[in-house]
Amino acid sequence: MRYLIAFVICIFSISSQADSADEGLISDVYADASGKIAIKLKDGFPNASSECASYNGWVGSHSASPVLISTLLAAKATYSAVTVVYSGCTSDGHWANLTAVYTK
Repeated sequence: MRYLIAFVICIFSISSQADSADEGLISDVYADASGKIAIKLKDGFPNASSECASYNGWVGSHSASPVLISTLLAAKATYSAVTVVYSGCTSDGHWANLTAVYTK
């Protein structure tokens, strides 16, 4: 019985850490001097509403790497489709937390 309980706890903890992803064209970009960047997709992020209680339609990062920022801006400038991967919320709880982006 102990093993069954441990297995169930393990399964739930793994599934709660799963990333979400959506694909589309970047419609809006927000960036500020402190290094925050966030994006919106033309058709939104259908999977993001479950990531944050106060989700406001943006997926972003409060400390994005220069490579991530460059990739997002290049995709926006060239109208390239992207797959955006995110997990959980940013520290303020309004953006889904951006973890990766793939360009097509």
